[in-house]
Amino acid sequence: MGKESVFEKQKLARSRNAVYVRLTDQEFTRLTKDASLHNNTLPIQMKEGYFHGLPSKLLFTREDAERIQKELRRIGGNVNQIARHVNSGLREGWDEAFIGFQEAFRSLMNLIGGAYGHRQG
Repeated sequence: MGKESVFEKQKLARSRNAVYVRLTDQEFTRLTKDASLHNNTLPIQMKEGYFHGLPSKLLFTREDAERIQKELRRIGGNVNQIARHVNSGLREGWDEAFIGFQEAFRSLMNLIGGAYGHRQG
């Protein structure tokens, strides 16, 4: 048993936890394109997509998400009625607050839809 250099030990340690993945031509093209856009290597792009992407554990069931979305749609209808009054001039000084609320409301709806698998892309 001979002496191993530091480089050989590091190389051996890196190679122990490797994963080899087969990709279709389409998947490989997409991965390559995304890696290029983010200035990453292919392995780093794959790691970041997995470890820093959307959570793989669902936060709530599909039924919960549908119930929450139904309630949010009802609230959204009320917000639209209020916005109509504000836009008609009955109330002044609220425009910016309602625009901000509507944007936050849309973001919340998109997050709830994305959390249980209804993502676009």
